[in-house]
Amino acid sequence: MNNIYIQKLRITGKGKLPAEIEFVRGLNIIYGPSNTGKTYILQCIDYLFGAKDNPISREHGYDCITIEVNTGREVFAFSRKLDSNKINVEGIDSPSPLGEYHAVNRQKYEKSINSLWFDILGIKEKHYVIKNENFEKQTLTLRTFIHMFLLSEERMISKGPIVYSGITTAKTAEISALLFLLDGKDRGIMDSKDKISIKEAKKEVVINYINHEIVDFSKRRKDLLEQKNNTEELDDKITSILSELSDTEKAVSKAIQGNQCFCQPKSLPL
Repeated sequence: MNNIYIQKLRITGKGKLPAEIEFVRGLNIIYGPSNTGKTYILQCIDYLFGAKDNPISREHGYDCITIEVNTGREVFAFSRKLDSNKINVEGIDSPSPLGEYHAVNRQKYEKSINSLWFDILGIKEKHYVIKNENFEKQTLTLRTFIHMFLLSEERMISKGPIVYSGITTAKTAEISALLFLLDGKDRGIMDSKDKISIKEAKKEVVINYINHEIVDFSKRRKDLLEQKNNTEELDDKITSILSELSDTEKAVSKAIQGNQCFCQPKSLPL
């Protein structure tokens, strides 16, 4: 993928001085006291990547957000009005517009901002990622993985990995997207042979688990039977001792009644 970076964020409005912040190539960390606009910066950038919600309120007088993207060869300006689904793109060095793109993919893929971003990144074709455990597929978009590169303060201090956006149902697609970024393989396109082999592998895992449980159950059953046998032996011994005690008690009672001296008591087994 091409080594591109965002070099400037600019927010404008009629009668308002432009609000700007510049960035450098590589890692950029935005820090400062609370309630100074750090989150707004992140949300404004995300807005140009196709986020649906307005990042700022119109009551501040600003209504247009622009980012300048440096590809190493040329610089593009991406501009989007508040409450708009259209993003205008033009070259900085050649001000003729490159076109108008849909921020949210409601139209053809070729006219979406996602397709333009992918073209700049060097991803030339439409790709798919695995959506869920049933191997259903979905189109790979920036929204699938952009959260891995735009980290809010809350996500930076959270214990979870940055690979996950926090949306439980999106985990499979996010992992699939990360694998695509690492090796360029489209895992959303699988032939029936691949699916059958995966199903067979999953079936084998289940069978191995069941067999393990059966062996474990047999072992526990054997242990319980041994415990039962030991208990039965103990019960027999206790019954025998009680019987001996009963016989001895009868003998003592008879001797006392007969006014006899019972000097040799019967020994009891221990």
